[in-house]
Amino acid sequence: YSESTRPVSKTIEARLKQAAERTDFGTELTGERIGFIVLNRDTLDADRYVWLSKQRDLELVLDSAELLIWKNTAL
Repeated sequence: YSESTRPVSKTIEARLKQAAERTDFGTELTGERIGFIVLNRDTLDADRYVWLSKQRDLELVLDSAELLIWKNTAL
């Protein structure tokens, strides 16, 4: 994930490790007030995040050749 030592980064990384098994990832992010998730399709591990499309509280608002953007509807 990241090399950041910021506490919020560590919190998000911990939640990402369990997120693929859940359908409420947006709800998990409300404490950090995260309103959008942006995924660059042009990365080696973009396929690891296919589970984002299965979240009941994330709405896909942009689907382009380069980016996917979800809005956190739980916020």
